[in-house]
Order: sequence, then C-alpha cells, then structure tokens
Amino acid sequence: MDFLRSLLLTLVISFLAPLGIVGLLYGFALTLGQVPVSAALGELAVDQLNAFLGTLGGGSIRYGLLTLGGVASIVGGLFDSFAFYRYQSMRGH
Repeated sequence: MDFLRSLLLTLVISFLAPLGIVGLLYGFALTLGQVPVSAALGELAVDQLNAFLGTLGGGSIRYGLLTLGGVASIVGGLFDSFAFYRYQSMRGH
C-alpha cells in the first residue's frame, strides 16, 4: 500500500512540476514583454514557448502541455519504482 501511495504522489507531482515551470517561463516572458526596452524579446520568448509546445502537441499548445506532463509523470513513476525496488533488495526482502 505504501508503494501505491508513493507512486501516485510521484506521478501527480511529476506531472505538475513541468507545467509549473512552463507557467513560470510564460509569466517571466510576459513580464519581460511589459518593459518597453525588451518588449520584442518578451514576445519572442512567448512565440518560442508556443512553438515548442506546439511541436510536442502536434500543433496544439494544450496537447503539448499534456504530453510534457505525461512524459515527465512516466519518468518520475519509473524512478520511484526503481527506488522502491532497490530499497526492497537492499533490505533483503
């Protein structure tokens, strides 16, 4: 039961962490776009983020976010499973 709880928590956090990072990048780019000197740089950053997420999502930014979160969630789950397995084998069970 502890393994499933740990795995579920890891999957959720691993899914939300990249979405939070992308949100912070968007916020930084939009803030940068509000400064008159660097308005073009902020717009360029937002366009690059949109292009990156569009590439991951087959043209859709939302699907790109879901793909990024899903892949990170799978990787996090694999790491958690490996750590659990290693812990069990080190304990001798």
